Amino acid sequence: MTDPNNHEAKEGSSGTYQSPDEILAVLHEVRRAFTEIICSAGADPDKARAMSRQLDLSYNIVWPISRFITAEDIVAATCEVLGRAKFSLMCDACEELGAAPDTVETARLATEKLNKMIKLCAGSRDNFIILLGGLVDEDVTERQEAMRKQAFIVNSSLWGIQARFNFKTVIFAPNAEHPDYLDAIRLYGMIDFRRLRNVPWPLYRLHGYNDDGSIREGTSNPIETPPTSHPELPLLEGFCSTPIPNIQAVDRPYGKRLDLCEGPIGRAGETSCVIADRLLVQQTPYKEPGYNEVIGGLLELVTPVENVMFDIFVPKDFPGDEDPQAHLVDRLSSSRGFDPTNFESRDLPFTAKVQKLESSISGCATDRYPAYLDLLAHVMGRTRLSIMDFVGYRIMMPYPQIPTALTLTWPLPNKPD
Repeated sequence: MTDPNNHEAKEGSSGTYQSPDEILAVLHEVRRAFTEIICSAGADPDKARAMSRQLDLSYNIVWPISRFITAEDIVAATCEVLGRAKFSLMCDACEELGAAPDTVETARLATEKLNKMIKLCAGSRDNFIILLGGLVDEDVTERQEAMRKQAFIVNSSLWGIQARFNFKTVIFAPNAEHPDYLDAIRLYGMIDFRRLRNVPWPLYRLHGYNDDGSIREGTSNPIETPPTSHPELPLLEGFCSTPIPNIQAVDRPYGKRLDLCEGPIGRAGETSCVIADRLLVQQTPYKEPGYNEVIGGLLELVTPVENVMFDIFVPKDFPGDEDPQAHLVDRLSSSRGFDPTNFESRDLPFTAKVQKLESSISGCATDRYPAYLDLLAHVMGRTRLSIMDFVGYRIMMPYPQIPTALTLTWPLPNKPD
């Protein structure tokens, strides 16, 4: 971020504020103006309660202005001070207390410039606050999460559905007949899904993707015999709610999709379902130039959900020597599929960190879904695998944006000569 002392407030050549420096310059100009007017009135900007009494202003007005003047993070402080004419009320109070006329005029002009910038730059105060979130390099996890939580509430209302927890786990394991290739064992769960209106909802796509976005050919086998009520679906009955959720397989141009059908609304219709299958001969552990050059997975996020988790496990002898890269990819402007070359250009703000898991069942615990340990042990038993033979990685994220895709990928090494 540019040194605040070097900011010079000026508009862009088009009459709008188009760069972060131009926007920050105005914020610093307003900060300087209100520091001067408050000091001229004989008050101390650092002492909000004393200033409130001295200026005879509500503490709810004075405290955000005090923080705006003194805070290291001017962007966060600006988000708190905007609205309800706080700056104008402060100008009036300081003028009445005897602040020098030139400081009063400077503060009023700075306020007008700020209001003009908000209108030209974003159109509204709410939009301007969102825009400010992209101007800082610091960790803005809390601010982003607060905005995503608001979006979760709005999206739940708009779409008429929500869920408490959504997860996907991909385990790359050697194929029994072709040990040079890896199968993809996939677990997918939607936990405590609730309808706020009686609507159907897309749940999960059964196919995989190549790097170019095309559907990857392969045989999908359920981990265990499906329930008699849904013999064609790879559901894990012991981890689904009772009765088994009403799910329908739908053939789409891009492959087969599973949809949750209409059902009771509210908590009376709350339902959970877990899917588990094994896609055979899905991946070589080495680069296939022009075809597949990364290994990893993708979790499509289309449901308003409180928390999401994405785990990937690779064999301990996997030839790659890097940790996976994580992306949260925009799905409004990008097509379906898995195109790693397009991830960075479609990245959304994303502060979640990739966590390396212990090579044990207990090391994979999550308080968001306590049954996950039993589920993982069950799948390892059904597939005759041991968690000790794998290295696992995890991303957790509250209130993810939708529609997006959460990805974890590694670049594949070249095949040895």
